[in-house]
Amino acid sequence: MTNTIPLDNSAQNNPDIREWKSIIAGTLLTACGLAVYMLMPLHIGAMMSKLSLTTAQAGLLSGSEYYAIGIASLFGPLWIHRFNWQKVALFAATMACVGHIATILLDNFALIVIARIFTGLFGEGVLYAISFAVLAETRNPDRSFGIAIAVSSLIAAIAVWNSSLLLELFARNSMVVALLGITIIVFTVIKFTPMGSKKTPHCIPKKNTSPHYRLWIPITGLTVLTLWFVGPGGFWTFGERIADSQGISNTEISTVFALTAGLAILGPLLAAGIGERLGRICPVVLPSIIMTLSVWAFTSNI
Repeated sequence: MTNTIPLDNSAQNNPDIREWKSIIAGTLLTACGLAVYMLMPLHIGAMMSKLSLTTAQAGLLSGSEYYAIGIASLFGPLWIHRFNWQKVALFAATMACVGHIATILLDNFALIVIARIFTGLFGEGVLYAISFAVLAETRNPDRSFGIAIAVSSLIAAIAVWNSSLLLELFARNSMVVALLGITIIVFTVIKFTPMGSKKTPHCIPKKNTSPHYRLWIPITGLTVLTLWFVGPGGFWTFGERIADSQGISNTEISTVFALTAGLAILGPLLAAGIGERLGRICPVVLPSIIMTLSVWAFTSNI
């Protein structure tokens, strides 16, 4: 008679391990959706230089992708609990890769705009929506969102820091190649993404937390970020062009934007540490006022 040793599935069934797998998946999904915003200034700068775009065309190129991501993300709550999150993530990552590759191969401005809308609507925006749902379902959403945004900022900072090298290698497509690389990494963590099934919760829910409250978290977050993308985000988008018009070198511009993205890590880490101690209104209103004053001061030459 042969003795068999039962397999130890404790690691797979450990809620802490499942929790961190969800955080890892949610973080990289967030990075894939957020990277386009962080890299947009250098992307627009390269496109304007190589394709001789006007300011209006550059605004159309960036704004159309921002709106596409925002629309896809805001509609996320309507379908997020209807489909398998792993399959949707696989589809969205594939569509994002298709859109990035199409952008690299195309030379016509109108077709590039269509490719970016396609990428935002069926790729980046969908991944962003899934990331918010995944992170909102973790036991400590504040910490999870903080980690996700901080890591996303770090990834963007690394890409921006090497933008001069990427520009030499890939010309106007340098930032698109960086976005493509980040998207490819997402494929490695799709298996960590929860199925999204109500019958098999992937983590221990918080006590006294209603489904309506947990759905409110991603909806609010996506709404706020969409408003930011299409509002003050426009100022950020043309930051590279503003610096270039002042005679600042590409190397210096890359360094400044990399440091900016790197310092952005502090914000989400602070938010993760504060949690709900100061409520929800103050941590949102105060930074918004500061950013508004900063934009006003810059545009007013103060």
